[in-house]
Amino acid sequence: MRAKTHEKKRGQVSMEVMAYMGFFMLMFVFILLFLLSDFNADITKREYILAKQTAGQVADYTQFIAKAGPGYWANFSLPQRINGRSYMARFVSSGWLYIDVDNSDGMSFAYPIALANIRDGRVSGDNLPKNKQETYVDSDGLLRTEVTVDASKGWIFFNYTNNGELLVK
Repeated sequence: MRAKTHEKKRGQVSMEVMAYMGFFMLMFVFILLFLLSDFNADITKREYILAKQTAGQVADYTQFIAKAGPGYWANFSLPQRINGRSYMARFVSSGWLYIDVDNSDGMSFAYPIALANIRDGRVSGDNLPKNKQETYVDSDGLLRTEVTVDASKGWIFFNYTNNGELLVK
């Protein structure tokens, strides 16, 4: 009779151990989910900060070219990726630069620039298939030119021509 009582207690102890393990595993999952959601917010914040820094860097290059005056050209290095994601630099003739990061949020950072007369500087033989130039009428009825430059090559080229156009590639 003693053996049966002892077996019942072993069964009760094992059930209690399984209940405790289940409780602690459930708590671990909730804590892990909380930490991961906070981690994703940090990644988005970091991408925004890096996009802002890159936009500032490209805008500084543009300001430098404008101050150097017509006839000046330069090739500047750029980060190839922002937080591991590809991005494009978009120059709009309204005087704005946009850094568009290729992520699920479609993040875009705008930065004002001094030059508005911007054109695509590609010539035949340039292998820059993602670069493009578009002309459109904006919501105010003004004709705008938009030049998009692929940053994955790691550089950006500016040529401030004698007739006051900024060629970008």
